[in-house]
Amino acid sequence: MWGEYGYFEGEQLGKARDLSLLGRLLIYARPYWAILALTCVLITGATAAGLVLPYLTKLAIDRYIVVSVQEVRLKPEMGDRSRAVLARWRHLLHPTGLDHTFFLSGENARRIDPVDLEHLKTAGLILQRPYYLLEKETGPAREVVHDRPDLFRIFPEVAVIAQPDLARLSHAELTKLRSADVAGLAWIALICGLILVAGYLFECAHVLLLEYTGQRVTHDLRQNLMTHIVGQSMAFHDQYTSGRLVARVTNDIQNLTEMIKSVAVTLFKDIFILIGIIILLVHINLRLALLTLTLMPPIILVTMICRRLARDAFRELRAKVALINSAFAETMGGIRIIQIFRREALNRRFFAKLNHENYLAGMRQIKIFAVFMPLIEVFSAMALGLILWYGGLSVIKETMTLGAVVAFIGYIRKFFEPIRDLSEKFNILQSAMASLERIFGLLDRQSALPQAESPKPVPGKPGDLEFDQVNFAYANGEPVLHDVSFRVAKGETLAIIGATGAGKTSIINLLLRFYDPTSGRVLVDGVDVRELDLSEHRARIGLVMQDVFLFAGTARDNIALAHENISMDRIESAARAVNAYQFLETLPDGLDQVLGEGGATLSLGQRQILAFARVLAHDPQILVLDEATAFIDSESEKLIEEALERITFGRTSIIIAHRLSTIRRADRILVLHQGRITETGTHEELMARRGMYFNLQQLQTREFRSDIVNPSG
Repeated sequence: MWGEYGYFEGEQLGKARDLSLLGRLLIYARPYWAILALTCVLITGATAAGLVLPYLTKLAIDRYIVVSVQEVRLKPEMGDRSRAVLARWRHLLHPTGLDHTFFLSGENARRIDPVDLEHLKTAGLILQRPYYLLEKETGPAREVVHDRPDLFRIFPEVAVIAQPDLARLSHAELTKLRSADVAGLAWIALICGLILVAGYLFECAHVLLLEYTGQRVTHDLRQNLMTHIVGQSMAFHDQYTSGRLVARVTNDIQNLTEMIKSVAVTLFKDIFILIGIIILLVHINLRLALLTLTLMPPIILVTMICRRLARDAFRELRAKVALINSAFAETMGGIRIIQIFRREALNRRFFAKLNHENYLAGMRQIKIFAVFMPLIEVFSAMALGLILWYGGLSVIKETMTLGAVVAFIGYIRKFFEPIRDLSEKFNILQSAMASLERIFGLLDRQSALPQAESPKPVPGKPGDLEFDQVNFAYANGEPVLHDVSFRVAKGETLAIIGATGAGKTSIINLLLRFYDPTSGRVLVDGVDVRELDLSEHRARIGLVMQDVFLFAGTARDNIALAHENISMDRIESAARAVNAYQFLETLPDGLDQVLGEGGATLSLGQRQILAFARVLAHDPQILVLDEATAFIDSESEKLIEEALERITFGRTSIIIAHRLSTIRRADRILVLHQGRITETGTHEELMARRGMYFNLQQLQTREFRSDIVNPSG
């Protein structure tokens, strides 16, 4: 089974729909509610600025570009219905100063009930010839009226010129005549410019604020997640592989960042745009709005079908990507084994199979969007066709203005943009919701060791260690320690030996309180370690393990481990005490030599020696060596042997080792077998008993002599 690597993972995708996840995420946004509120205001302003522009276009066309009026002439023989209709809409007629003649603008004609408007036309009260109307008080236009009286009909309050006669005016005359329209267009252009600038500023501000908030939220969540993971017990880390935890802290958090950047803004803004456009369309022309919105049910249906298909395709694609990442990481990690055992062709074929499956999954997702996105464009074109057909007929019938049709076209183009955006962002939302589920699932997993409510003070000079009838089993596993009891006096060195799986390392884990015993007690100077402050307890224990971990820093940094109370002189003194200087001096920069990740530039023996220097620099009262000399060659062993007496002097020490020299130096030896103490005593005492310890020593001696007689290599 492949491990967990890569940006996306296949587990649980498509199940993260619970809005409670978003509710929990909002808790992290609570400290930034004021910024979010301001961001919402800015988004609203930016969106409103975009929605106002088509309406200003309508005003410019209807009021200042296509400006025409029709003559309304009253007749003495009008019927009662005609008189009632005129009385009802008299406030929309422009007076001329004569009781029987009025003019009706196209904009006002749209406000009259279509049935009443059709009656007035049928009754012959509205004449079909279009005119351009101007108030007689209009400044520059008066000169044109005075100079060309043959083209104008002059009334007491207004003057009109037939639309076809406008072409008979010179350019200068036409400019003077329509100076008010030119000024109106200039004002609208200025307003458009100001709105564009305001919209740009709103857009920039809300993007910056939202990015800041999103980064802060994910920063806080990542920090909280990291703190949670580090504070968990070893039982927690036994269950979660490092690959899974790395994916939670990096990839899943990155998914949330992408969602906030790409979806949060889009979702709020697009919903606001859709609602705003529907309101404006209904305001401009209810009938055309309802006709256009008849396309919404099939659009919603197609979107839902596509979303479901895209979700399944997305889930499959991410699963394939996770497998590819896992396979590639495993291949790179085991490249030496692959080359030694000639598995290149087999790995290449397996990877080619995964790669092809990923290609097919990607193509399925592409095909879905290849069908869906053009289908949305088809609906957009159909809506545009409906507007041109119905709107054009309405303009011809003079029940709708040209500016209203132009505004409708502009709004309907904007209307389909959010639909496309929401569909395209679904995958990001899908991945982010799955990441949220995994993150909060991890945060809900509590396995930290319980801390004492009132920790007892750490003894000033700890020394005595005691295991009192300790039984221990790892989670859901077989017991590994059975009724283990022993005591290590202050300054004493205890060696623990036994076959693999005997429980040696488990004793160390309990002493360091990586785990708590199933029953029994682990005591330090008579105090149960569960009653001590965990950090202070571990601070006085120095541990050197079989697998030394070095950080990707300098040798000096790896000894000090960023503890400010460790001086440079103390670091150098510790390095000299364990004879680390013999190889450090050969490095180009000595203690300041930058080591590769994991100390890859050093040999196994050099890493062990550096680990001894690290422990000595921290000056622990209790020393624990867990197979610390297992990988050290003979030459390095001599260097360690010279320093080991200095390291253990005055310290309570527990040593797990197989080497005869290290074991013999111990004050007492403990023999473990299947989790039980079978023998205890000094080297001489145990050899005299000729028991398990004796057999182990005899076996090791024969192996040592065999290596001398038949050296390998």
